[in-house]
Amino acid sequence: MITKAKAVFKYFLKIKFPMKVAHYITYRCNLKCDMCGRRAIESEQEISTEQAIQLQKDFRKKGTIIWSFSGGECLVRKDIIDLSASVKNLGMDLIVVTNGILLPKKQEILEYADVINVSIDGNQESHEKLRGPNSYTKALEALEIIKNSKKKRLKKVINAILNNETINKEYLEHMLTVAKEYNCQLGFNPIIVHRSDLTDNIEKTYMPTYEQFRAFGKWLEEKKSSKDAVYFMDSPEFFKAIGQYPSKPNRIKCYAGMYQCSIDPFGKTLPCSDFFDYENSYEEKGLKWGCGTEGFDNLKVPNCPYPFCCTAKKNFFYDNPSLILKEYVLRKTPKNN
Repeated sequence: MITKAKAVFKYFLKIKFPMKVAHYITYRCNLKCDMCGRRAIESEQEISTEQAIQLQKDFRKKGTIIWSFSGGECLVRKDIIDLSASVKNLGMDLIVVTNGILLPKKQEILEYADVINVSIDGNQESHEKLRGPNSYTKALEALEIIKNSKKKRLKKVINAILNNETINKEYLEHMLTVAKEYNCQLGFNPIIVHRSDLTDNIEKTYMPTYEQFRAFGKWLEEKKSSKDAVYFMDSPEFFKAIGQYPSKPNRIKCYAGMYQCSIDPFGKTLPCSDFFDYENSYEEKGLKWGCGTEGFDNLKVPNCPYPFCCTAKKNFFYDNPSLILKEYVLRKTPKNN
């Protein structure tokens, strides 16, 4: 099987291969977050445990070294532990993205995860405005479990969405306090929704201004230059690179279908999750995708209609070779304190 070092070598040679696969294992979720476009996509028959494991095997042979589970809420799958064990048995790093609510019942997943991401958006009030009652308390319970995990090497990340409340200094400082308390790193994602039936409402209700975004960038730069730098996983350079978000964001070179891809709950291999509503928007335009590694082979870097996308940070990452080296070759996973 291909090692991380060999994978990075292929990357430097600009050879197309699925270095990272994001498997959105289900659209089902135990929350109804305001900004989530996937909850509006109709569910079909999800692939079985056996089919999901076969996908992992096929992509591993193709060179995949990182596999992530997301959703929906990936922990609602009854077989998520078995699927996670399979990822590790195949020699891939496992990333789990969760809202944390089901983690108390599925703590076994921590034995297999290399990275676990839990969503926290500001303080209790702002978080529950987005995600619903009691979701904040449940997320903190998940962070407590992760903090107390006996696994020696586990990267713990708080995923925070930057909306017009959470981007303000008061909320940012609160999230930093939470990160310190639970020994996590903070990762920030600008809020974005591409589905036309939700976008207008999201923009009116949650979209930050350019002035707020610029102030956030200055705050992040200050923190990255302070003793708190260890608690931040994002580079300020990324937020500079996207320009005048949200009014006039810069388009970052896309590597979807080149070094990364997404798999939907039904087994289709797509360039990225921004194409998940393919049945509603894209197939009628003649865009079609296949399944598995064959589907990846036929992928092309998409002619994306969006000036800014939810995979912008990943594209920035793949456009910076030094980041690839640090993450996959030189970086030592921090010990769990």
